[in-house]
Amino acid sequence: MGYLQDMLATGESIRYATRQHSLFIFPTLLLYVVLAAVIAAAALLLVPTTGPLGFLVLALLIFPIYRFLDAILRWYNLRYIVTERRVIEIRGTIRKMVSDSSLDKVNDIILTQSVTGRIMGWGDIKILTASESGVNILKRIANPLAFKRAMLEQRENWTQRRPRDGHTSEAGDDDALITSLDHLHQQGLLSDAEYEAKRAQLERAKTNRKAD
Repeated sequence: MGYLQDMLATGESIRYATRQHSLFIFPTLLLYVVLAAVIAAAALLLVPTTGPLGFLVLALLIFPIYRFLDAILRWYNLRYIVTERRVIEIRGTIRKMVSDSSLDKVNDIILTQSVTGRIMGWGDIKILTASESGVNILKRIANPLAFKRAMLEQRENWTQRRPRDGHTSEAGDDDALITSLDHLHQQGLLSDAEYEAKRAQLERAKTNRKAD
């Protein structure tokens, strides 16, 4: 958390965080466990008969053990975070790679889930932005519905908090948020009660700004 906390701006805090679904690291870990078991068994068979060759084979255990630990660390350090201002993706154990998408530049959020993904709780999220990168894809993340919901909520809050420079842009932002809510409701990601409450909140905010 220390590295992530150092990245946050003053007043910025983590609202939601997740990782790639743990199921996708399991085959890799199983492969290295099986490889380690085979090497250990071969070494135990060779040590009584060939001596030095058996110990040399035993030394090969370093490779699967190293790869096993490296896979766990890579998975653990790959994080997807939503704050009040942006979506952050962090990769790497020692050498870090960080990318972020500012919430005020997010045009659309597309969630893709297979049948298996819906059952097991993983999915891909594609973030379409107005920045130079254009598209940011978060692959096979755990709890993608909650992640998308957190993004939409924080984008709505950020839109309401940020300084305004004209009523035309305000109306466009409100319309975009209402459209996003409609899409979420149609996809079943928001219940009727949640949809109506958020829609009413946006309509009130829009009316109040027009009155001002």
